[in-house]
Amino acid sequence: MADIEWPLTAIPENQEFWLDWATSRTTSTFTRQQQVMGRPGAERWTAKVTIGRYKRDSAIAFDALMSSMKGGIQTVLMPDFRRLGPSSAEYRSYRDWLDEQLAGDTLIYFDSGTVWDATSIAVGALLTEAADRLLTEAGDVLQDETIEGDVGALLTEAGDRLVTEDSTLPGGPSWALLAEEAAALFEFMDDPDAPEAVALSSGATGGSTVGVTGLAPSVVAFKAGDLIQTSPGRAHEVAADAISDANGNAVLMVRPRLRTPVVPGPLLFPARARMRIDSSDAARNPTRAPVVSTYEVSLTEDLNL
Repeated sequence: MADIEWPLTAIPENQEFWLDWATSRTTSTFTRQQQVMGRPGAERWTAKVTIGRYKRDSAIAFDALMSSMKGGIQTVLMPDFRRLGPSSAEYRSYRDWLDEQLAGDTLIYFDSGTVWDATSIAVGALLTEAADRLLTEAGDVLQDETIEGDVGALLTEAGDRLVTEDSTLPGGPSWALLAEEAAALFEFMDDPDAPEAVALSSGATGGSTVGVTGLAPSVVAFKAGDLIQTSPGRAHEVAADAISDANGNAVLMVRPRLRTPVVPGPLLFPARARMRIDSSDAARNPTRAPVVSTYEVSLTEDLNL
């Protein structure tokens, strides 16, 4: 039975969304000392939402949503409306980072002061600002190979690709070409290996770490408290700030521990937890004139799937 997605348009008037830990607490009658024990892996997300001031049409649509949950038989994928995406202002993909680097900076300057203008591309060759053809040290002409109208690679006359020797560039040395003075950056926008999306790469059942690729380099990509989704219906909280390395990779500490393996692929937001409503009468809809309905809904994460 397919999950229902809680619509992002059904924004709660009030919301509670927390990780409920499986603990047992005993207190000594005489010393009043406490012993607290926990069951790792039994943590679950819990939510309570108030949907208020719904007028007739909105109320009827929400009635249908609640009825589709069949008193808890049907599962629903529930987001935390406070954490619909990463909180870090630095979070962005490698592609976003490159766009920022290239914005308004299309010139590459050489030691001689000659400018290569990215818009001055003649058929079969790259030209300087003075319309001279650019040559390699060996005398080969630098050519432009066009892929579907966009620059896909820089080639020598012999057909060899030009690469940078700067291995700190995300994605490896075949992705970009830096000028000798590193004054500007040119990126092969149509490289088929370019990571266009932030993606999950690793994470085993029972573990508490998740690998992520495709981030901008050397930034605080995630902050403690962010929510990520590691597989359909499995939401995890980032336990500590995560900084990407020079290649745009990061390892996230998460909680609760992974109940299922990470599904490699694009990281999707908002993260959603698979839940069930707690009671069969959760669809109750107190209504006051002129036809304004209110709903109180409690949900608990489904750990069976």
